Amino acid sequence: MVGAGIFALLGQVGAVAGGSVWIAFVIGGIVALLNGYSYGRLGARFPSAGGPVDYLTRGYGEGVFSGGLSLFYYVSGVIGMAMVARAFGSYAATLFGLSTTSTLVTGTFSAAVVVGLTVLNAAGSGSVGKAELAIVTAKLFILSLFVVGGAFGVSASLLRDEVAMSSSLPAAAGFAFFAYTGFGVITNAAAEMPDPSRDLPRALMIAIGIVIVLYVAISLVAFGSLSVDEIVNDKDTALAVAAEPVFGKAGFTIMAIAALFSTASAINASLFGSTNISYVLGKNGELPDEFDRRSWHGAPEGLFITAAAVLVFATVLDLSQVASLGGLAALLVYLAVAWGHLRLRHETGARGWPLALAIVATAGTTAAFVIRMATDQPLILALGVIIVAAAFGIEILLQHRTGRVIRRTRTSSGGGEVPE
Repeated sequence: MVGAGIFALLGQVGAVAGGSVWIAFVIGGIVALLNGYSYGRLGARFPSAGGPVDYLTRGYGEGVFSGGLSLFYYVSGVIGMAMVARAFGSYAATLFGLSTTSTLVTGTFSAAVVVGLTVLNAAGSGSVGKAELAIVTAKLFILSLFVVGGAFGVSASLLRDEVAMSSSLPAAAGFAFFAYTGFGVITNAAAEMPDPSRDLPRALMIAIGIVIVLYVAISLVAFGSLSVDEIVNDKDTALAVAAEPVFGKAGFTIMAIAALFSTASAINASLFGSTNISYVLGKNGELPDEFDRRSWHGAPEGLFITAAAVLVFATVLDLSQVASLGGLAALLVYLAVAWGHLRLRHETGARGWPLALAIVATAGTTAAFVIRMATDQPLILALGVIIVAAAFGIEILLQHRTGRVIRRTRTSSGGGEVPE
């Protein structure tokens, strides 16, 4: 969870919410907690490598609607990875003293990290998984150091002058919610957990709770050290910029390096999740057969197709655009999962009121986010509508061509995914 979210979106949230950033992260965190409850119950009852793809099928039945939503979920993961790759490109450019506004410069760095991590995932290097733990530990240490050290330099007048309720706060909460959505990837590993019914719900709620505290603390220190205008002027690399008044030039450099490791690790984790999803969809006929085929080093061809799609979004759109598109996609997917869960809560044992609250909170945030996009980024909103329509159009064509529909899966005694 901690990676692309705070490094890429702190400035984006600030551009919308002004000095109310910490409030936006609180609201986004509450929406994440409510959805985390839903995901935890679903994953505990239906442990599957397909994760939300399986939940959507169970919630809406086997047909065009669940299939289209599943394809859209896959695309939303691609867009999320593109945002992370774009953030990597921005931080890499600023670290080397290059322009972060140049599409060619940031796009080149973005492409390089996607290609490199795709090769690592295809090679199946065991060291990649071990490196994840080291990277997470390092970035949490650096962010904690920023919070503790920066707290002593926070200007009460800056916080008092800048923090004010904004009419754009609900839309900003949509960006902030996107910063938490890494918790959804955890459910893709539920089938590999020894005791998912106990471990998964706990892992989700504890993780989200910790990250809320961390994100709120970071936003308070950042906007208590610099004015909103100073942060928004460099919104693509806001966290590194905010570290400079606290720790000097060394702080800027260290935070930029931490951002590179964090965004790279997030792409790596997302590639794992998206490859699982595309493999399940390909196996069940919801994506072309290529996604199910094995190629170099036994890796699914879906890995390479996914990486290619990420490259397109990451090199064509800037960070603000891809973040808006990704935020919209994430909100729509989580709303669909929560609504579908409400329909089968008798199977998961989930309480109705947290699911209802999740639906209301997510729907309200989505509406505010869409209104904001319609005003500021109408072309990106139109692109989002086209992507949704394309997902359902492709689903209809695939079902017509193959006569197959997406199937619910379960984990066999041998640990594999089998149709029910």
